[in-house]
Amino acid sequence: MDVSNVSYDPETGMLTRIKKKGTAPAGPFTLGNHPNGYGYIRNNGKRYLAHRVAWYIHTGEIPDTVDHINGNKRDNRIVNLRNVTRAQNSQNMKMSKRNTSGIQGIRRVSKNRWRANRSKEVLGHFACIGLAIKARNEATAHYHENHGRSN
Repeated sequence: MDVSNVSYDPETGMLTRIKKKGTAPAGPFTLGNHPNGYGYIRNNGKRYLAHRVAWYIHTGEIPDTVDHINGNKRDNRIVNLRNVTRAQNSQNMKMSKRNTSGIQGIRRVSKNRWRANRSKEVLGHFACIGLAIKARNEATAHYHENHGRSN
């Protein structure tokens, strides 16, 4: 990742271009909107996701997957970023727009049957939504924390 002309402020999450001559900032990058909602910068003809650049500059490590702890894809402060596996990051997903039960991981499969899921794992089919919720909550508590988010 060639970002030698980029500086990063870990307190604000701001990425700034450094002038080629001297070290005075040349102004912030214009962050574009990636189709998935993340900010990106263009540097030396390449496009980089801003949170990955921030992680790299701050730690010196090329990250596997950078997770935004609070779920805000544009908050690139270092206290809001962490390097995780793809599996860990998938646990931090927001509820699908297609969810009809209003509860993450629970869906109605017939008039009197509910199914509880955790990621791609089916936790079971239940006669009432309350039992499905209980199974989902127990699995969630056992397998992962919710990264500081309420849902």
